[in-house]
Amino acid sequence: DEEALNIALKSLKQEIEKQARDIRDKYIVPPVTTDFAIMFLPTEGLYAEVLRLKDVAEKCQTDYHILLAGPTTITALINSFSVGFRFLQVNKNSKQIAKTLSAIKSQFDTFGEEIDSTKRNIDLAAKATDKLSERKLQRTSSS
Repeated sequence: DEEALNIALKSLKQEIEKQARDIRDKYIVPPVTTDFAIMFLPTEGLYAEVLRLKDVAEKCQTDYHILLAGPTTITALINSFSVGFRFLQVNKNSKQIAKTLSAIKSQFDTFGEEIDSTKRNIDLAAKATDKLSERKLQRTSSS
């Protein structure tokens, strides 16, 4: 019965879009959450049928920021996101490490300047000590 099939497909399309709106409204709260969510369709048949419906997957993605996933695609999708989030974390950490290294370099430069200053003062003290020693020797020699 083609008419019943068309009614069922229209109903399925409306229900998927309603669920996408509900998921968006309940669970997508940037910056507290990601700006997207995943709608899991629990059977391959349902997932395939929804993908065949004209513009449903695209509308869910563009209008509601919902990705559709079935039993065979959910694992790959989650793994992809996991890798992406790890990359973002490493990138964030690398920026912090670069900032820390820059601060260390600055402190090291300051430390080097202080060492040079201390060395000059020690050299001056050594010269002054040598002069005093020479005076003492001259006084002992002249007496």
